[in-house]
Amino acid sequence: MGPIKRIVLLALFIHVALCFLALSANLAPSELQRDLLWMTRSYLRPLNLELGFVPIELTHNYQQVEGPFRMRCQFDGQATDQWTDVDKYFQPRTEQLRFQRCCRELNALMLEERSDVATDWIIQIVHVINRATTRPVARVLLERELRFGRSEFNSPEFQLAANEEKVVVLFDAQVVEIDGEPSLIAISDDSRTSKSRTK
Repeated sequence: MGPIKRIVLLALFIHVALCFLALSANLAPSELQRDLLWMTRSYLRPLNLELGFVPIELTHNYQQVEGPFRMRCQFDGQATDQWTDVDKYFQPRTEQLRFQRCCRELNALMLEERSDVATDWIIQIVHVINRATTRPVARVLLERELRFGRSEFNSPEFQLAANEEKVVVLFDAQVVEIDGEPSLIAISDDSRTSKSRTK
């Protein structure tokens, strides 16, 4: 085997190994996987295999990962019926896309009952918001919106009004400070509580 073939085989092996690493670490990577992906991010980014950017559908058989997802928050002293969309704190557009993918992965974590990992992610988001505002976040809410039209589904259970919107609450928690660090206290243990409202 000539040296060129060896180089090609080595490059192919490294490529396959990095792809396998990115896919195996898609939802909840270990510290070692996270470090390896961080070191190889310049190669994985053009392949769309960078940490946090791999589509969940490639590695998890979920039918409930479609959005749109919406995370909202309430600030300390804000009225209980007033909410602020969190995505406004993620600029530019590339950061908003990353945030939307983060919300989809949070949904997958909830489906896997990995609320411990999801809580860590949401606390990091709270840190980002707190750094950008003068008032601390008091409550966070992650929702998934489902929109149906009469012509889209024939099943009676999906015979909703054309403009009706079903909101599935995935995560609802109060933010409290413990030793100067934000912590989350779940307001409802039922992460799949749903409600309907009409625009």
